[in-house]
Amino acid sequence: MKKMILISLLFFSAASAPALNFFGIEYNGSTADNILNLIYGLAQGDEAVVDEYYGQLKKTDPSLAKAVDPDHLKVPCSYCEGKGSLDGGRPCPVCQGTGIVKDSQSLGYLQYKFCNALDEGKSEKKAWMEAKTAFDERCAVFLNSEMLTGTVIRKEDGGALLSCPDNDETVYLKGIGSEFPSNEGASVSGEVWLAGTHNYKDEDGEMMEVKCYTATLWMD
Repeated sequence: MKKMILISLLFFSAASAPALNFFGIEYNGSTADNILNLIYGLAQGDEAVVDEYYGQLKKTDPSLAKAVDPDHLKVPCSYCEGKGSLDGGRPCPVCQGTGIVKDSQSLGYLQYKFCNALDEGKSEKKAWMEAKTAFDERCAVFLNSEMLTGTVIRKEDGGALLSCPDNDETVYLKGIGSEFPSNEGASVSGEVWLAGTHNYKDEDGEMMEVKCYTATLWMD
């Protein structure tokens, strides 16, 4: 069975702020630059960068800094299901007992939403609140994934209609990557999340409504 690669990568770019300065020279980056560089540091796993730009954010916008807690920019650990421990009370070796982990895909989405809101002319505070709300909504269902197996009926609207043999059901899958097989009848399998419903026209021109799944939470 051909395995579908479900996640489309989001690429990070650090803000166009001056380089880190650890020599006591004042840093004059904007609040937006500080947030973007903080996110970038988290994605890279560089605690020095995170600490530096979080400290600078406290200077440029102390009020907003209170709402930008680096520990709240992580996702539930899927290995221990966010519990922080395994059977027998052993600390989870993946999250070291915290129940949360750094995830580059989710951070890429957070950066994307924040930048989009800024481009729309929204204030840094409003842009952050919108981005963080979208991030939190997806974190809330992060552990609710399902395994989906089916065959391609056809691709449409940036996604694909699939026939699922397990329950003889047609579903729609969005958020697929370029590796997704495009030929009718191709077998696909992967992790998905329920994302509402999708309407399409069948061969007789009748409007149909089916379950919609997304191959990645971290894409609109």
